[in-house]
Amino acid sequence: MNEEHSKEEVEQIIKPFEEDIRSVVFDAWEMWRESFHASHSLWNGTMGNDMCNFFLNVATRKFHSNSAHIKVHTKRPYVGIYVEGQLYMRFKMGKRSLRTSNYQTTSAKAFHDKTMPIEALAGMTRLELVYVPSSDKLDLENIMIVCRDKDRIAWTIDLLARAQPEQTIIEFKPPQPPKPQGTAAASVIKKKGGTDDRKQHSAGEGE
Repeated sequence: MNEEHSKEEVEQIIKPFEEDIRSVVFDAWEMWRESFHASHSLWNGTMGNDMCNFFLNVATRKFHSNSAHIKVHTKRPYVGIYVEGQLYMRFKMGKRSLRTSNYQTTSAKAFHDKTMPIEALAGMTRLELVYVPSSDKLDLENIMIVCRDKDRIAWTIDLLARAQPEQTIIEFKPPQPPKPQGTAAASVIKKKGGTDDRKQHSAGEGE
């Protein structure tokens, strides 16, 4: 059995590539949305295959210049990406439970059972890059890295949630001195006659 990377170790390994991974999934999704099958609402039986093909197409181009660190690599029947020679992430459509929507074939069971060696992926931590469509198939609800231990989900990394701090820019503005209430003339009257603005306001209520 291979020694598995922890969630924290995986977070550090993928950190330089997170934005690219997210953009590849979104680009593949947009290609799906513009495809023939999507426009004709032929969801079942075509979406997973088409998304996988679009993902491979986009990811191959996106990671080409950085292929020494991250690259598409198909190890049939598995389709996914190598990251730093340490992780292999299989690209799959999932449900809200994050269970991948595939038949439990021998190869799928082997991928999830870390006690079963897979020669082509020896030394790799085996993970799933899971996208979850909304119920109406108009949007993506989640993009997650999922670590499975047989039928149990051991841990997840929410790539959309991790994107929020990068996308939210809070502009720093130094505190401004409070603006004087009323007109400049009213301020002069207050200084000269000692009139309390709050009393003036109360007296004017109900007029």
